[in-house]
Amino acid sequence: MSRKDIIASKEHGNRAEAFEAFADIPTHPNLGNTIGDVIARRYGRRDFLRGSLAVTASTALFGTTALTTPNRAAAATADDSRYIFSELTWGNDEKHHIADGYNADILVRWGDPITADAPDFDVMNQTPEAQSQQFGYNNAYVGIGELEPGRGMLCVNHEYTNEEVMFPGLGRQDKADFEGMTKELVDIEMAAHGGAVFEIVKQENGKWSVNRDNRANRRVTANTHMTFYGPAAVHDRMKTSVDTAGMEVLGTINNCAGGMTPWGTYLMAEENFHGYFWTDVVDSEGDPDVSAQADGEKMKRYGVPGKWYAWGKYHDRFNIDKEPNEPNRFGWNDEVDPMNPAENGFNDQGDVMIDARIAGDLLGATPMDRPEDAQPRGDGTAYIMLTNNSRREPDQLDAANPRPESRIGHIIELKEEGGNHSAAKGTWSLRRWARCGTQKPRKTAGSDLQTIAPSTMPGASGFRPIRVRAGVGPASLTGFMRWKPKAICAVIPNCSSAVRTVVNSAVLTSLTRTRR
Repeated sequence: MSRKDIIASKEHGNRAEAFEAFADIPTHPNLGNTIGDVIARRYGRRDFLRGSLAVTASTALFGTTALTTPNRAAAATADDSRYIFSELTWGNDEKHHIADGYNADILVRWGDPITADAPDFDVMNQTPEAQSQQFGYNNAYVGIGELEPGRGMLCVNHEYTNEEVMFPGLGRQDKADFEGMTKELVDIEMAAHGGAVFEIVKQENGKWSVNRDNRANRRVTANTHMTFYGPAAVHDRMKTSVDTAGMEVLGTINNCAGGMTPWGTYLMAEENFHGYFWTDVVDSEGDPDVSAQADGEKMKRYGVPGKWYAWGKYHDRFNIDKEPNEPNRFGWNDEVDPMNPAENGFNDQGDVMIDARIAGDLLGATPMDRPEDAQPRGDGTAYIMLTNNSRREPDQLDAANPRPESRIGHIIELKEEGGNHSAAKGTWSLRRWARCGTQKPRKTAGSDLQTIAPSTMPGASGFRPIRVRAGVGPASLTGFMRWKPKAICAVIPNCSSAVRTVVNSAVLTSLTRTRR
């Protein structure tokens, strides 16, 4: 069946169905050895006729339980499974049917705002700018990256668009050679493709909602900057007139499958990319003619250009007559870090380094009491010297900064999981309260504070090895090496020109006078 026949067929009710049907026509040069042929040789015609192949395959893949009757599953009790429900009657209508005892809620819909400044959806007044901040069209893969129990970043693929549904009164455009499509409508389609990353939160009633205020919320669209990595990067066939290095491409399209990696990133798998490319060169039947293209045979193998979208009429990169290498830059797996601030207002990692404070804001960094120094100990432990914060109000306290108007500071100890400074998780505790003169040490629930000599405003610090002899100090193993603070500097109260160096915040080792 030809492309024209598929478009004209009443069997396919919309452009997307026709596109899928045409994509089902194989372009493989060797159709005499398909998987069907391989299975037939493996099992033989007689097995197919007897039906034993289905039994053999089901048993091999799912075990003998796959052959049991539905009645056995219905006989399960609550002790056997939490998934006990009455089977739904088969049907096909416009209603959303769910089993008795269950409920389904709408979390987010096409056009719903997902960022704090996104406008409300107006189907009659859509714009590319609004759509790029709103939930996209036609969900495919859905995954979640947990931030903590009850909070996570939802990652959703937006595979394709249906212009006859998106734009009221427009009608199906593949049957009209896209005469009704304008650049504005194409740009809205492009903004509706790709993916969405946004925070969802579990409410007290058990239902989930979108937190629009998370600054990491964003859309990934057909215009998002993407960087190539691996052997294909900088390849000559990846270079275009705009990207002469072959390193960056705008956008991602037709994202169907996906996944969440063990390290927390989100994968988007592109398919059917050939349908987005255009050509003005056609044969006598009106079908795309790539015979003059240098990679014409390769384009035929991939079905490029499919001309199922009108993007190439308004954007040169989707027109193979002008950018013949652009199809090589699609059909890949894209990796997105849901919490990466470099994808949220930063152009590159250099911007992240320059604007580290803003990057910290995006990641939800804890505001601290003027951290003057951070010293790792080499074993997964580090100390943060918090000098003071006289402006902290009583209503601004948190677990790491529990003292209002903290004029003399404190020290936090961090212990990374597994003793590894590169670990993603760890624990922390308040190790030292700085204090003045006769002020007594204070200890809060859950903290591990030690009695200390009068000291204030911890600043620069370091470590030096000391050998603890048997019977001396807290350790009793001869030759045991212990690391401890070497130079926690504290200004002596009422003596502004003196500085004393305190070892372990308990032993006065030196007293010197300095200029200020």
